[in-house]
Amino acid sequence: MSNLLKSKFFLGVMMVVAFAFVAVSSASAAYMHTVTLKQGSSGSQVMELQKTLGVGADGAFGPMTKAAVMSFQSANGLTADGVVGPMTGAKLAGGSTGCTGFDPMTGKPCGSTSTVPGCMAGYMYSSTTGAKCSGGSTSGPVTGGAGSITLSSLSDFSSEEVGEGEDDVEVMAFEVEADDESDVDITSVKLEFYQDTGADSQDLTDYADSVSVWFDGEMVGEADASDFSEDSDYYSKTISLDGAVVEAGETGEFTVAVTALSNLDSGDIDTDDWSVDLLSVRFEDGEGVVTTESGSASATDGSGTFEKNFDFGSFATSADLELKITEGDDTVNDAHVINIDATDNTDDVEILSFEMEVEGDSDVELDSLPVSITVATQDHVDEMVSGISLWLDGDKVGTVNMTVDGVEDADGVQVGTQETYVFEDLGLTLSAGDTHEFLVKVDIFGLTDTGDVTAGDTILAAFGETQTDLVGFDAQDEAGEDLADADVTGTATSDASEVRDTGVSIVYKSSSAERTFEADAATEDDQGTYKIKFSVTAFDADMYIDRSSEVAGADAAGQGVEFSVTSTAGTPVLGSNLLESSTSMTEDTANVFYVEEGTTREFTLTVIYSADSTPTDGSHSIKIDSINWGVNADNTNANYYIFDLGDYKTDALFLNGIA
Repeated sequence: MSNLLKSKFFLGVMMVVAFAFVAVSSASAAYMHTVTLKQGSSGSQVMELQKTLGVGADGAFGPMTKAAVMSFQSANGLTADGVVGPMTGAKLAGGSTGCTGFDPMTGKPCGSTSTVPGCMAGYMYSSTTGAKCSGGSTSGPVTGGAGSITLSSLSDFSSEEVGEGEDDVEVMAFEVEADDESDVDITSVKLEFYQDTGADSQDLTDYADSVSVWFDGEMVGEADASDFSEDSDYYSKTISLDGAVVEAGETGEFTVAVTALSNLDSGDIDTDDWSVDLLSVRFEDGEGVVTTESGSASATDGSGTFEKNFDFGSFATSADLELKITEGDDTVNDAHVINIDATDNTDDVEILSFEMEVEGDSDVELDSLPVSITVATQDHVDEMVSGISLWLDGDKVGTVNMTVDGVEDADGVQVGTQETYVFEDLGLTLSAGDTHEFLVKVDIFGLTDTGDVTAGDTILAAFGETQTDLVGFDAQDEAGEDLADADVTGTATSDASEVRDTGVSIVYKSSSAERTFEADAATEDDQGTYKIKFSVTAFDADMYIDRSSEVAGADAAGQGVEFSVTSTAGTPVLGSNLLESSTSMTEDTANVFYVEEGTTREFTLTVIYSADSTPTDGSHSIKIDSINWGVNADNTNANYYIFDLGDYKTDALFLNGIA
């Protein structure tokens, strides 16, 4: 265990035990001091000591017992050295330490619990300075007014492998964004682990030793696996955090890591799959208000917003080798519009980006690699795709030769809309300690080449989709030993992108949220003006953007730009909304904006909301859900741009309602 882990562990134990001593200000008379006890001592006196302190009475003086002793000493004005000598023994037995005035060993007033100004027994932070009563570094008190946070899932970790005896393996990541009004102190997170394979005799404690939470690369909280509450196959725990302050307007990255036991049973590893989810985040703003922000409802298979799958395993190779797969370039993997030719093939279309990191001290010899392709509308992948290629660090390293007949299974039948293709005879060497960037590219038929490809069809690709059975994957370590399934971790999957010969591409530019008032600020509800700017580029034809804007509903012709509001409390009152362009065109009409083929035009959506008339104070933000476009110069267009709109949003703005 690292020094950082130890310090966090002992601090947590000391805090718990300190509160326990409030109920037993004087120790039980069952403890009689005759010999000095310290870490490493054992026997009946240690057991009586443990009973008196309220820790596990196993007769062995270990770290938990030492931490409890130190907490008792601090609470009773004794030197907190974790050694039970005459003075500590007397106090434990209910006697007096003989201390009057000032302690000659510590220099502190007898009975004092802290040297930090503004600290009293049970305090975590000074009431005057905001410093930690326990001492050590602190980010200081949060500043600002009423604050709110926005939670976002990150794709950094997917299908991770927690190896036997491995420490702090990251399995999930998320972001916390603080609004501009206040710093926020993230005081705790509630996590839930789920055993996907159903109930059996194996619990979380049969796999994991501990779970830790990290903030911007530093551990801020930890809990033993035994501390998690079990409900059938679900294991939940609220983990307290220390030092996780996100400044106003900034975004902090949090990760969840698991430490595995050193004696995992291989049979249980093979049959159990796990997932972890974020249920809630608790924070304190600059006004001292403590709020709980909800995450996912539950870590059921595939349903959680923040959920990530992972597994436990023992590594098969002599070099303790692991090949980690992660998603690569978001511009490739995120859903978007692919511009294809109407009549001819469009070659080398990038549909999947992923990375392979070689962990351990052995190179990896990669001979074959499977990639799955999924299409919509067509009966078979080969009716849309004429060729597939694999690229490594910018060089083509493999191809799949496709025919009109496509890929057939053992019965001679085409597989269908999802097929797995294997790049063979690669002969690649992946160096130990390096990360290698791969691209999967496809050649796509034109709309009239086969008669099957139509505008709006989708395509996606994935690698490592099934970690327990990587059929077609062939890799060895330096000794020639095959990598086992447990040695290959992670999944890379692209979103489904549309293919079109004509259409629009849309790019986020900026956003803003400002508080305004209709009248006297003191007597009127707060009013927020939200703006989102984006650009539209038309390709292969003139395009029209419906100029209306409205709160999100069912997509229908003429609905223009649809937006939605996210609120932490109450429902704000919509004032007005308007879609405008920074330039004017003679082809514009009352219904649509004109975008000439090959040109780009910038637009601004402006939405005004007032605080809930109840009134209810709360933070609110605006997000674009879809943009209506087409080739018609009226309001009958029925194509909707819905791809990768996560960035098309404003910051949260706090609005105060006046009674």
